[in-house]
Amino acid sequence: MGRDSDKEKTHFISMAYTSLMEVMCQTEIALRVHYISEDAFLKIENEVTIVAKLLSGLKSSIQKSLNKQNSLNTKQ
Repeated sequence: MGRDSDKEKTHFISMAYTSLMEVMCQTEIALRVHYISEDAFLKIENEVTIVAKLLSGLKSSIQKSLNKQNSLNTKQ
């Protein structure tokens, strides 16, 4: 979290989520061409789901904080 602002943090989290979806896509391809087993795929899919939920929650939390700050700045 070496980003300075909440806006930068949410952008970085969005990029991380996109990369995570690329990993899932490549994992699906690996399964289809039989580089990995169904069990390995399911394990990775489960981990990707967990990480996606964590990223989503983190981004949502930061956006709520950003919205509160913007609301306070608007009222002043």
